[in-house]
Amino acid sequence: AKEMIQYTINELKSENSYQNLVMKSIVNNTYNTFNAVSVDYNYDLLGKKHFARLISFNAKGKVILILELTKKIGNLEDEFKIIENSIEIN
Repeated sequence: AKEMIQYTINELKSENSYQNLVMKSIVNNTYNTFNAVSVDYNYDLLGKKHFARLISFNAKGKVILILELTKKIGNLEDEFKIIENSIEIN
């Protein structure tokens, strides 16, 4: 899961649109009931600041990668809880 996040960040950084990407440290946490890793990052795109979080975890033999993207940093904590609490991996 950590490798998936690092790979995705490296791919984003290779794109011209994400040259100003600022990444925090990758951390261990929980997403729903899954042991996960995540990273918060931000970047400017067309003069507007964007905030994002990549979350990755293993479930039922699969690596799941979720992207949360918003224009307000506080929304990363609140806006996506409904999705997190309702996710099912079959």
